[in-house]
Amino acid sequence: MSLVQVDLRVGGRFRIVFGGPHGNEHEVQGVYKAVVPPTFNTMGKLVFTWTWPNSTPERESVVTIEFRQVAAERAAFRTLDLLALCDALDQLAARMGAGKSVKSITPSSSIE
Repeated sequence: MSLVQVDLRVGGRFRIVFGGPHGNEHEVQGVYKAVVPPTFNTMGKLVFTWTWPNSTPERESVVTIEFRQVAAERAAFRTLDLLALCDALDQLAARMGAGKSVKSITPSSSIE
């Protein structure tokens, strides 16, 4: 990925810019509508908008991700799945020439 900006709070924005195989850039951005961290008794949740400002800015989606507790064995399995996904994204970024690691992206960080 060429650029990742994340301000993980209600009203905060995110922006991701990545290059295509022939040097053309793609950009996605959005605004966080809900950021609910999980607690002992409740699930966590993220709600954010998703737009492609350079190609279809008139179309805005709302994405909702709910986090839930799972048994320890399943949590370990899902962690491995997530690490495998990060590795796959890193390989894709390397092929696209970005040279940035997905694993280094953290909330409220900017990678340029």
